[in-house]
Amino acid sequence: MDVEPSPMRPVRLTATLDRVVFFDRDPDTGEATLEFEWRPRAERDEFRIQYNEPGTAWSCGWHQDETHEDLGSSHFQVDHETWTTPHREPASFTDSNPMAILETCLSELRDRVPDLPASARPDP
Repeated sequence: MDVEPSPMRPVRLTATLDRVVFFDRDPDTGEATLEFEWRPRAERDEFRIQYNEPGTAWSCGWHQDETHEDLGSSHFQVDHETWTTPHREPASFTDSNPMAILETCLSELRDRVPDLPASARPDP
């Protein structure tokens, strides 16, 4: 039996994160959003996991699509409204299961976000 995903099938989830709880730090008050978009493909699934703090000039996330193949199949990206080019770096995952990838990204967010975007600022 050959089955195609329904065009009505949901492929995106948006979550609101309490930064105090998520980062376990008192100064990080307020909320953030995390968008998780997954599109199954025959050769390689495409996904986007994007973190955003409302009212800030930057966002970051992991992307796996047909762009930036020079970085590999997936990459981590930081966008900032004052930068002409986003910061991108290769990303790899030991398990291709969507839940395993999401778990890895959530863990990395806890480590990376407190220092972003300064830690990814492009050279002037």
